[in-house]
Amino acid sequence: MNSTNEIAILERGPEMITTIEDAKERLGTLQRFVKLVMKEGSDYGVVPGTEKPTLLKPGAEKLANIYGLYSEIHLIERLEDWDKPFFNYLFKTITFSMRTGIKVSEGVGSCNSYENKYRYRWVFESDLSAEDKADKDNLKKKEFYSKNQGRNYTMYRVLNDDIFSQVNTMQKMAAKRSYVDAVLKATRTSDFFTQDLEDISDTYKPVRTEKTDKANKKDLLEKISALRDTVGMDKEELHKIVEEKFKTADVSKLSIQQLTEIHDELDTRLMDAVDETDSGQ
Repeated sequence: MNSTNEIAILERGPEMITTIEDAKERLGTLQRFVKLVMKEGSDYGVVPGTEKPTLLKPGAEKLANIYGLYSEIHLIERLEDWDKPFFNYLFKTITFSMRTGIKVSEGVGSCNSYENKYRYRWVFESDLSAEDKADKDNLKKKEFYSKNQGRNYTMYRVLNDDIFSQVNTMQKMAAKRSYVDAVLKATRTSDFFTQDLEDISDTYKPVRTEKTDKANKKDLLEKISALRDTVGMDKEELHKIVEEKFKTADVSKLSIQQLTEIHDELDTRLMDAVDETDSGQ
């Protein structure tokens, strides 16, 4: 091959399997789905200081549903030392296309009892053992102020002496991590989400202020309006549902909790419509 042909091949490069326009349309559809259907705090969590929201299991299930995926979860490694004690579990999740049955992705996830959240627990001084009280100056501690009691409190980190009751929890966590990993790969949504903190669903609580409540209410109203259009519901039908549930037809007067119930009902209708479409193909 002469140098001219080599240069031509290098300049042409590999051909794309989709057009830029199609890629942009798919990206826009996914962005709208995340904005309209997925909910912060249950489907994903936003941790201050992190670049991407963390995908949680309910959110992964919604993505799997909308992409037409089903999954198989397998335990592939188990290490249990009840005397030490030490526990480690490794799971693999395989996703398949509902339409073709072809394997789409594989994900793995592990969990072990030496992770901080399982190996240790935080207790007040009154709950310290005699041995820990004697060594409390060397224990890790954290302090916080209670407005209700008007005083400071100190908690100490000690070894978890009840690790055996968390064996099932660790198994479920490993399985969940493998599932989220597989869905991220199958849906190619790693640009949107991370799973590095997927277990924040156990402790994550969005910080609420008057300002954030107003913003959340506005966001919910916009999502409800968009979902109503998506499922083909007119305003009168929505008002009827609201009135039956909360004795008022004015959606704007509902609380965040009430708006969330309406959002969830419309979300369920949308998911049911997706299921019906999949089953009809």
